[in-house]
Amino acid sequence: MKSNLKNIHPFALNAGFLDIETFGLEKGSPVWEAAWYDLQTGKVRRWSIQPHQGQQAIAGEEATKFMEPWTRARFEGQPSTRQGIISSFATGSSTPGDFLRELFSEIQGKQVWIANAPFESRQLGEMARAHLSAEELVTYSKQFQTAPAGSTMGNMFYVTGRRVQAARGAAYATGDWANVVDQYAKSGAGAATRVRDVQDVARSVFSQAMDLGILSQKGTYTGTSVNVLGMAMGMEAETHRAAGDVVQEAHVLFGKGLGKAGTPGGLLGLDSRMRGLSQGFIGAIGALFCPGQIGDLGVMKMLEA
Repeated sequence: MKSNLKNIHPFALNAGFLDIETFGLEKGSPVWEAAWYDLQTGKVRRWSIQPHQGQQAIAGEEATKFMEPWTRARFEGQPSTRQGIISSFATGSSTPGDFLRELFSEIQGKQVWIANAPFESRQLGEMARAHLSAEELVTYSKQFQTAPAGSTMGNMFYVTGRRVQAARGAAYATGDWANVVDQYAKSGAGAATRVRDVQDVARSVFSQAMDLGILSQKGTYTGTSVNVLGMAMGMEAETHRAAGDVVQEAHVLFGKGLGKAGTPGGLLGLDSRMRGLSQGFIGAIGALFCPGQIGDLGVMKMLEA
C-alpha cells in the first residue's frame, strides 16, 4: 500500500525526535541516557549508556537528581530509582562508542528533531571525539547534510543546511525567525541526515507574535523551554527521562496529530496562524476563524506572564 504523503506534514516525513540526558549542563558532561522516537513506526528506542569505569554509583546518584520528582513510580518500563539506574548501567547498557554507532545507523537519511540542538550537539560531539576513531568521525560526518570539520568535528547534531545556518545567524541579529522555518521547508528531503531544532519553531512563533503586538515583549526572542511550552499546552511536565521527553517534544511541535492529516497543532499550528495574521486583512480573517485560535492566544499570554 502506498503511503499518502499529501496527508503528512513535510516536517514529519521520514522524521523522528532525539533526546539525551546528561549528568550536568557543562561542556563534556557525560551522557547517561538517550532515546530516538521514530514517527513512522511510532516506536521509541532507548539507550542506557555506561558511565566511566567504577562510577556507576555516582552516576546513579546524579541521574536521579535530574529525573525526580517527575519520574518516580510513574514512568513505566524505565528504571526510576537510584538503584534501578545503577543496575541499568550494568545490564543491557551500551558503551558510548557502541551507542553512537547504533544511533548514526538509526537516523541515517532521516529528519532529526532536537530541542536545543546546539547543547546536544556539543555534548554528543565531546562523546564522539572521545570514543570514535578519526576515520569513523569522518565517515559519520559525511551522512549529514552539513557537518563541522576541524576541532569541532563530531558536533554533527547542530542544525544542518547552509541556507538554514545563514538564516539562523541573521535571525539572532534581526529577530526574523520565521525565515529559519521557511528554510527548513526549502531544504528538501534528499538522502542526507538533516537536523532541526524545535526551539527554532518556537522562536518563529514568538517573534511574529511580538511583531503583531500580541505579546508586549520587545527585542529578540531566543527561546522558551519545551517543558514550559508543553505545560502551557496542557501537557504534564517533562519526565526528565529521554524516552518520555522525545514523545512530549513531538506533541509540542506537531500537536496530537503528530504531523498526520488535518490542521497542524502544537507550535506548527501556532506558526501557521501567526503567518496568517501577518498577511493582512484576508489572512487575519482566516487565522481568527481557524480552529484553536482563541486557545492559542491564551497559551501565548500564559507564556508571556
